[in-house]
Amino acid sequence: MSLQLPSVYAITDRAASGIDDHGEIARRLFRVGIRLLQVREKEWPDGRLLSAVEKVADGLVKGGYVLAEDKAQLMKRAEDEWEAAKSREK
Repeated sequence: MSLQLPSVYAITDRAASGIDDHGEIARRLFRVGIRLLQVREKEWPDGRLLSAVEKVADGLVKGGYVLAEDKAQLMKRAEDEWEAAKSREK
């Protein structure tokens, strides 16, 4: 099994977009067809970045992926929390 990633991805940029909320940026990008999105906030502590990633993951579309900086451990934690939340919804 191999992972097929989209050939184009977007990076959330609050300054360039004029939108302060990563979740809203992601919703707009997913709506126009983006399926791979990186949440970028180099100066934020992990907890704050994780919150932003969770907001993005809440709006994730089928076949979509979210990255956070270069923080693999943070993304694993986000994935675990998202899976746990999905289990509670069942």
